[in-house]
Amino acid sequence: SLLVVSQVAFALMLLVGSGLTLRSFWAIQGVDPGFDSSNVLTFELALPSTDYPGAEDRARFHTELLDRIQAIPGVQVAGAVSLLPLWGFGALDPLMVEGQPIDPDEIPPIVEMRAATPGYFRALGVPLRAGRLLEQRDSDEQTGAVLVSQGIVESFFEGEDPLTRRVSQGIPLDHDPWSQVVGVVGDVHNASLIDEPMGAVYYPLIQGEGVGKDWLTQSMGYAVKTSVPPTSVVQSIRTQLGEMDGAIPLANLRTMEDRVRNARAPMAFTMLMLAIAAGVGLLLGAIGLYGVVSYVTAQRLYGVVSYVTAQRTQEIGVRIALGAEAGTVRGMILRQGMVVTGAGLAVGLMGAYALSRFMGALLFQVDADDPITFGSVALVLLLVSLTATWIPASRAATTDPVRALGQG
Repeated sequence: SLLVVSQVAFALMLLVGSGLTLRSFWAIQGVDPGFDSSNVLTFELALPSTDYPGAEDRARFHTELLDRIQAIPGVQVAGAVSLLPLWGFGALDPLMVEGQPIDPDEIPPIVEMRAATPGYFRALGVPLRAGRLLEQRDSDEQTGAVLVSQGIVESFFEGEDPLTRRVSQGIPLDHDPWSQVVGVVGDVHNASLIDEPMGAVYYPLIQGEGVGKDWLTQSMGYAVKTSVPPTSVVQSIRTQLGEMDGAIPLANLRTMEDRVRNARAPMAFTMLMLAIAAGVGLLLGAIGLYGVVSYVTAQRLYGVVSYVTAQRTQEIGVRIALGAEAGTVRGMILRQGMVVTGAGLAVGLMGAYALSRFMGALLFQVDADDPITFGSVALVLLLVSLTATWIPASRAATTDPVRALGQG
């Protein structure tokens, strides 16, 4: 009985861990990454500083390559950004808003910064919330225009019209010149699906005079929206890149759907491992419980008799001989199994509650002591145990008292 109590307890702890991870996984499945990943090919390019030393050189290269990619049959729109979504945090810098003074001894809130081309937002379907997107003239004429994400509007502008404000990044005593906000776009999960977007400022390839974010274009990620299978245009892109500079390789070539899938993979792997362990624990617990209360046909009379029921075989025979009804005998065996199960559930719930404290870092949008998960797992184990106990209880209720007394 102690063995079965421990089996049920361990099964419950494993099932709770698996259940919490499963709920986290489904929560991640429902997270809106802030973009449309369908039919989008992505890759990265790093331009050597020796061949492309200036911002104008790099901007010219990216613009020409995008124009060439745009002309490939099957390509709808192509764009580039200094770091693609779900690729980790990129460049970070404090953000200041003109007219909102900052104490020199304080550090303003830190947000991300990206350099992006006009087609990037259209290729990934990042929604425009207000104003306009970046245009090619913002880079050509160095207009000093920037886009901000919705999270920045909510954090910094407090209901004001962001299109009338200017922003700057850097430290308060030595920040960049002010840049005019010309548009607001939706938040994108740049770091991961689990981390909340921290807000981003998007700069053109060539910023306003003195802004100093040109280094962002040294390495760029490309997003190519297609009307055909994305991988079918890879060779054409390689050809266009080779005609421009054959020494530059395509790096991290994959579809955007693959990036999203990989972002969910760690949680899926953890869930799978815990589910396997929980399934084995549940099976062992059920088998152990069945073995304790089971009554199978003896080798001599009824087959192989389980230990506990064999000890009570004559008792069961006496009870039936004295007129005990089948339901009474069945209930007696069921109670025996449920007592063992109840003890295991009690121990398991306490253990699961203690161990779930250490799972906080693995969970997403679900509490470590989530009552739905704990209750559901306990109910499942209870039903499994009831099933495992019902079979031997039903057989015990039909015991032949003459044979049972004869086993003594």
